[in-house]
This record gives sequence, structure tokens and C-alpha cells, in this order.
Amino acid sequence: MRNSTVITIFLLMTGILLRGEVYDLKKAISTALANNETVQSAEKELEKSEYVYNEAFSGALPKVEANLTYLRNLYSSKITNMEYYLSAMSNGIAGLNNTILDYHPDSGLPEMTLSEMPDEDTEAMSNNTIKAELSLIQPIWLGGKVGTALEIAVIFKDLNTKAYELEKNKVVTEIKKNFYQILVLKETQRVMNLVRSDAYKNLEKVEKLFAEGLVSEYDMIQARVRVKSVEPKITSINNYLDLAKEYMRINMGLPGDGDFD
Repeated sequence: MRNSTVITIFLLMTGILLRGEVYDLKKAISTALANNETVQSAEKELEKSEYVYNEAFSGALPKVEANLTYLRNLYSSKITNMEYYLSAMSNGIAGLNNTILDYHPDSGLPEMTLSEMPDEDTEAMSNNTIKAELSLIQPIWLGGKVGTALEIAVIFKDLNTKAYELEKNKVVTEIKKNFYQILVLKETQRVMNLVRSDAYKNLEKVEKLFAEGLVSEYDMIQARVRVKSVEPKITSINNYLDLAKEYMRINMGLPGDGDFD
């Protein structure tokens, strides 16, 4: 019992390996689309048109620029404070005015106050300086370049989209034709095998009847002709089926070794 089970499993596995991979229509189409070079090339062109469109569209978008500057002074940045000299000159004039007023109270001059003296030197800039800048640039009109570039990119994208769909439809149509042609040939092969089996059974029956003298020689010859006529048809159908499967293998991009169903 155990040996028979092992033999059964072995025969099943051998049958699966000999038959090869099985494809339904959906799997056959997806395999062909994945392996077809023309479809792949059209898909790459479609991706390229996406980049071209994005590039053209980016020309109409605002541009934001940000800059950050840092300065560090290694040496002293002190310079002469002009306000110091102006204040000194102003105080000199005020002192002279007040002196004249002391000696000549009736001169009518107003009394002038002295200004507080600032530092003689002043810092030109801080030792550490950070400057941040943010700018926004929005193109409004560039001689129609932005709009024209967008129109061209849209047309280019539409053309590649239609080309991609066209190549896909070609492959799908061809695979469907192959697929159903193989199904028809396999069904025809099955029917013809039944016809051959029936022809051989009929021949065997007629030969027995002829041996007993129940049918004429013409009937026996007719039964033999029927058997002979079936064999070329079956051979032709088998050849057509092999050619159809080979053509479908090429369309699906499958390797030449190994069988499929």
C-alpha cells in the first residue's frame, strides 16, 4: 500500500513537471506586458514625459531663497567717532559764548549749555554678526515661455500616454488571439482523437464482419480509408498547435526551454 502511494505521488509530480507552468488568460497577458521590450520602452518614454511636465510646471511656481551669513571679527573694529569732534567743537563755541556773556552781560547773547562728550572711538560693527535673508520670486510673465513650455509638456505627455496604451493594446490583442487559438486547437485535437478512436473501433468491427461474410469488401476498404484519412488531419492539428504555442511563447517573452500549458 505504501509503495503504491509513493508511485502515485511520483507519477503526479512527473506529470506536473512535464506539463510545465500553466497560464490562464490574465497571467499570460501580464507576463507578456512585463517581458515585451516595446511596451517597456513606451513606459520609459511615459516616465520621461512626467519629468518633462514637472520641469515645465516648476517654472511657473514661486522660488524661495534663504541666506544666512555669519561674520566674526578677529581684530578691533573701532573707528574715530565723528560725533566726539562735533560735540567738542559745539562745546568750544558754547564756552566762548558763555565767556563773552560773563564779561558783557548786556550783550544779549543767550546762555548755551555744554553737551555731554561721547566716546572718542566707536565700534564699526559687532564682533559677531549674523544676517538672515529670505526672498520670494514669483514669475508672472516671461514672454510666454512658461505657458508655452507647459502646453508642450502636456502634449508630449498625452502623446506618450497614447503610445503606451497603443503598445499595451497590441500585446493584449495578440495574446488573446494566441490564447483562444490554442484553446480551439486543443479542443479540435481532442475531438479528432475521439474521431480516430471511433474510426479504429469501426474498422475492427467491419473487419470481423467481413471475415464472417456479413459485409462487403467495399465496406471494409471504406473503413480503412476513413482511418487513413484521420491520421494526417491529427498530425496537421498537432503541428498547428505546436506552432501556436511557440508563437505565444515568443509573444510572452518566455525562454525557449521548458513547456507550458
